[in-house]
Amino acid sequence: MRVVVGPVQGFLALASPAEAGIARTALVEIHTHDGLFASRTVQQDYASGFADLADYFERLAQDWKGWRGSREWRSLEGELQISAVHDGHIRLELELRGPFPQDWLVRCEIALEPGEQLSAAATDLRAFANSYDSSI
Repeated sequence: MRVVVGPVQGFLALASPAEAGIARTALVEIHTHDGLFASRTVQQDYASGFADLADYFERLAQDWKGWRGSREWRSLEGELQISAVHDGHIRLELELRGPFPQDWLVRCEIALEPGEQLSAAATDLRAFANSYDSSI
């Protein structure tokens, strides 16, 4: 299964472990607005898999009318970090890190509509988390 969050110009994509080829991971890709592409495997949370990522997006979708400050999510080993701010749109700052601290870091901001686009992302990520759990 592959899930894409964001518009065509810049987005976050996650592929299931069967596609990543490594158990207990997902292949994560960031595509920036200016054409930069980065990918790497991201370790799941030992207790919840990627359900915590789905929970994060579901909470954003539940509060689609807005919130104060930023809301953060971080993968188990910090390879992927997401910060969400609501300013009429949902602005997601994505960070994907290489396997070593001095290796590489890609940052990208994407915007989602707070209604249908955000709800679709939450639904897709829940399906991803559920399919991930059943594939291990």
